Amino acid sequence: MDNRYIDNTNEEIQNIRDKAIKLINQQIDKNEFIRVNSSSLYNMGLTMYAGRDSFKSIIYNEIHKSQLDNNYSLHPDQVKILNLLSREEALIISAPTSFGKTFTVFEYIYINKPKIVVMVVPTLSLVDEYIKRVIKKYKEKFSNYKVYINIDPNKMYDFTQNSIFILTHDKAITNDIFSVITEIDFLVIDEVYKLEQNISNDRVIVLNIAYYELAKRSKKYVLLAPFIEDVINRDKLVNYPYFFKTDYSPVYNNVVFREIRTDSRKERFLECKKILDELEDSSKTLIYFPKVTDLNSFINNIVSEYDEIEITSKNVQNFIAWASAEIHEEWAFLKALKRGFLVHNGQITRGAKSYSLFLFENNSDFNKLLCTSSLLEGVNTIAENIIITKPRNNDNEFTAFDFFNLVGRSGRLNKYYVGNAFYIKSPEDILYDKQLAAHKIEFELTAETEDIKVALGNLDNEDFSHFLNELGITFEEYKINIGIRNRFSSTVKNLFEAFKKKKSELINELNNLSINEDKSNFDLLKIVYEIINYGANLYEITNSSLIINYLLNKKQFSIRTIVNLMKNKRNSVDSCINKIIRYKYSYVEHEFYNKASIVYYFLKISKASNECLAMFKARILASIETVYYINDSNRRMLFEYGIYDRDINKIIEIIGNDFETVGEMVELLKKHQNELKDSISFMSNFIIENEI
Repeated sequence: MDNRYIDNTNEEIQNIRDKAIKLINQQIDKNEFIRVNSSSLYNMGLTMYAGRDSFKSIIYNEIHKSQLDNNYSLHPDQVKILNLLSREEALIISAPTSFGKTFTVFEYIYINKPKIVVMVVPTLSLVDEYIKRVIKKYKEKFSNYKVYINIDPNKMYDFTQNSIFILTHDKAITNDIFSVITEIDFLVIDEVYKLEQNISNDRVIVLNIAYYELAKRSKKYVLLAPFIEDVINRDKLVNYPYFFKTDYSPVYNNVVFREIRTDSRKERFLECKKILDELEDSSKTLIYFPKVTDLNSFINNIVSEYDEIEITSKNVQNFIAWASAEIHEEWAFLKALKRGFLVHNGQITRGAKSYSLFLFENNSDFNKLLCTSSLLEGVNTIAENIIITKPRNNDNEFTAFDFFNLVGRSGRLNKYYVGNAFYIKSPEDILYDKQLAAHKIEFELTAETEDIKVALGNLDNEDFSHFLNELGITFEEYKINIGIRNRFSSTVKNLFEAFKKKKSELINELNNLSINEDKSNFDLLKIVYEIINYGANLYEITNSSLIINYLLNKKQFSIRTIVNLMKNKRNSVDSCINKIIRYKYSYVEHEFYNKASIVYYFLKISKASNECLAMFKARILASIETVYYINDSNRRMLFEYGIYDRDINKIIEIIGNDFETVGEMVELLKKHQNELKDSISFMSNFIIENEI
C-alpha cells in the first residue's frame, strides 16, 4: 500500500453535501434555512455555509479563519492541505475546480513567507489570474514580496529579498532561469495534468523538463490539478511526492442533457439558442465551443439575428471605437458585443480577453460569454451556467476528464450554490461517466520516452547519435544551440531534413538580400516558413509568410491594416483576423522564432558565410526580438501585462525604464496616469485604470 497516498474522497458524504447545497439553493430565504440547519451543515463539512449560527461552527471558523483574508475561513480539506504543505517536501493536490487550491497555496505563502517562490502556469491568462486576482487583491499582505513575470539573465536579482516569479512554462525551461535561480524555497506548478505524456506535443516535454529541473532546485514543491486519480510512477518523481486526492466541493454541478437528433452544427446552434432563450437574462452563462471556427459561425448565424442592444456605457462605446480602428469594424467579437454577447478565445487580443472578463463580471448588460478552452485552463470567472455545444472536435479525443472539467466551471461559492451544465448531446456523442473522470496519468518524465532520454542526455538513441555525428556536434552543443524545448524524434529531425532540401535556396536568397538591401523579407520568410512547415501547400506558405512579414514591419501595422492588405476571396474577414491575432500573439514569438533559431544554427554549422548568417539574424531573428521585446524585460513586462503593443514605446518615454518588478511598474503607471491618458489607446488606458 502506498503510504504517501491520501484518498480523502468519500462519495457518500459528498452526495449528502450535494443534496444539502441543492436544498439551500431551492430556498427563498437561504439565510434563514442556513441558520436553522447550521449544525447539520457543519457536521457534513460545509463550514463556509454553517457560518456563525451554531456553537461548533463559530469555534471552527474562528480557529481556521484565513490569515490572508479575514472574511474567509478555510474549509476542512484546505486545512489538511496546509498541514501537509507545512510538513512535506513534495505534494500533488487533486481537487475539483471550485475547491480553492490556488487560494490555499497563497495562504501558505502568506503564513510561511518562503523567500524565493516560483510559480509555473501553462498560459499568460493564468499569469494574469495570479497577479491581478490574488497579488493585487491582497496587495498589502504581499507588499514584502517583489513580483516578477519574466526572467532577465542580464540582471542581478537580489535574492536576499522575498521574491515571487510567476512564469509560463516556456520561460521556465530556458537555461537562463536555471543559471539565475539556483535555489527555490517554494515551487508551485499549476494544471499539472499537462505533464501527461503526449508525444505529438512539444509543450509537454517543455513542462516535464521544467518540473524536473525546478523541482531539483526546490526545498518544497506542490503540483496542482483538477481531479486525477493518481500519478503513475510517482515514486520516481523528485522527492517522491505525497498525493492528496479529494472530491470536496462547496458547490453542486448539475448536468442537464439536451438531446438533439443529428450531429449537425445547425441543430446544435438552434438548441443552444433555445437554452439561452429559456434562461433568465440576468443569469451569467458560459457557452463553450470546441473550435474558434464554430464559435465564429455561431456569431454569424445565430447571434447576428439578435437585435443590437442599447449601449449606454461610454466605456463600452470607446472600446468599440478602438477595436473598430485597430482590429476591424467587421470583427466577430464586435458583432457579438453589440448584441450583449462576450467572447474569450485564443484568437482575440490579450486586452480583449481582459475586457471580456471585466464586462462579464461587472456589467449586467453582458451575461453571456462565448468561449473555447482558453477560458477553461485555470481562469476563474463566476458563472451560473455553462452550455457545452459540442464535447469534441475532429482532431482531439474528448475525455470524461475534459468534460467534467468544463462542467466544474459552473457554480461559485456563496454566489451560485448550484451550477448548471447543459450538454447538447447528439446520438454520436459520448455519455460521460464521472467515475472515469478521475483517471491515472503518467508524466512523460517517468515514462522515459525517447525524447525525454535525449533531453536528459541519454545518448543510447541510435538516431540521435547519428544526428550528432552528421552535424559534427556534441550533446552539450546540441543542448545549448537547439535546446531541450523541442522533441528530437519529430521536430528537430524533421527540421534538419527540410533544411537540407532547402539549404541552397535559402543561401541564394540570403545572398540576394546582401546584394540588394532594399529587397523585402517576404521571399526569405517563405523559405524559412516552408522549412518549419515542410509539406504545407503553396497557398498556406504564401499567406502565412505574408502575415509574418507584415507583423515584423518596423511601422507596427495595426491588425486592421494587415487585414485590409490580406483580404481576398479566399480570406474571410473573421478567418483573416483570427489568424493574424494568433500569429501576432503566439505563433511568431514562440514556435516560429524557436524553430527559425534552429534553422539559423543548422546554417551556421553547415559553414554558411558570415554575411549569410548576419543577414538571417538581422532580417528574421533580430526583427522578432525587437517586435516582441525578447531582450528588453521592461517593455516585455508591459506587453505581458496586457498593454497594447503600439503604446509601449510611448509609455516607456513617459514613465522611464527604471523598474524591474510588477509592483514598481504599476507604481510608475499610477504616478503618470494622467500624463499617459491622452497619449495612449483606450485599451492600454483600460488596463492601467482597472489593473493598478
